[in-house]
Amino acid sequence: MQDFPTPRELKTEEISLVIEEYKQATKNALDSGFDGVEFHAASGYLPMQFLSSNSNLRTDQYGGSVANRLRFVIEALEAMSSVAGADKIGVRIWPGTEFNDMHDANPVETYTELTKALNSLQLAYLHIVGFSLPDNLAYKLAREHYHGIIMANGGFNFETGQAMLNAGLADMISYATLYLANPDLVERFKRNGPYNQADTSTFYTPGAKGYIDYPTL
Repeated sequence: MQDFPTPRELKTEEISLVIEEYKQATKNALDSGFDGVEFHAASGYLPMQFLSSNSNLRTDQYGGSVANRLRFVIEALEAMSSVAGADKIGVRIWPGTEFNDMHDANPVETYTELTKALNSLQLAYLHIVGFSLPDNLAYKLAREHYHGIIMANGGFNFETGQAMLNAGLADMISYATLYLANPDLVERFKRNGPYNQADTSTFYTPGAKGYIDYPTL
């Protein structure tokens, strides 16, 4: 961990410059050969700081009401879609998380309105980390209000991921830690295991260990 400057609130006129950076980054990614770009509006990063009521204390058109708190995310996605096409853009959200000091006063309201607002963009998919709200509520709200493809994330294994698909709560499952520890995960799914256990001590560390040294079958 390193020291960093004390953050400050973006000036209203600076927000369009940040959105332009997302737009340029999308163009750069596609020019580099990427198939698409995912907009990370979770985990306490800047887009989620606009969404969350505890971090967004703005009094301009980007703060206050739920509609205003959604504005940055929607405008950034519109800008990214303008250079890539909406079918090459996804968005990742994490309703109800308190990770990185996020504390939304009413996450159900915030993310219900967000999923409704995303419909008009016709994105490639909506990627939801759903384990912070009980009883699969995040996925249920998305399925009720979002009309596009839903990708679910949240510590799934083959059986629980398949159950999500069978229940109609998701169209796709993303595997993070499980895939990191099992580079041949698809083959292991076909054989019903066995599975390597992830070494959490190597997460977010330099060097090859924990990245390319997990054994295959």
